[in-house]
Amino acid sequence: MCLGGPRWQQRGFGDIGDQLNRLKAIAHLLLDTESHHKREEALFPRLERHGVAGSPRIMRLEHEELRAKKRRLAELVEGAGSMGFTEFARELSEVGNYIAGALTDHMSKEDNILWCRLADSRTEEWSQVLEGFEMIGYCCFTPGKA
Repeated sequence: MCLGGPRWQQRGFGDIGDQLNRLKAIAHLLLDTESHHKREEALFPRLERHGVAGSPRIMRLEHEELRAKKRRLAELVEGAGSMGFTEFARELSEVGNYIAGALTDHMSKEDNILWCRLADSRTEEWSQVLEGFEMIGYCCFTPGKA
């Protein structure tokens, strides 16, 4: 789904119809991950009560930045054609690269910091955590439900 290459400046929106449709689907899936952020944020107060403050603070900031970039991606692809193709391709590249890098880094923090710290916390809280997760919901699917 590359808009680059040696002839990219000669391309236009008419040349990327299929890619643009895929980008729209991706943008909407990314926006649909909001429940994931909310579930994660529901865990932060528990960590803070156990003396872990730095990780939740950083991850909250990352969520806000990711939310803004995901909204911008959706605006870009939905409004394709309202700006020049070169400007569109440049901003799409910037936003897409940011999201890809930030999500990779953020998921590493989830796996290697957040969940490890939570595993060390008190297990009697987990039933409350799971109830809260069910109330928030899941992105794109709900585990254990058809």
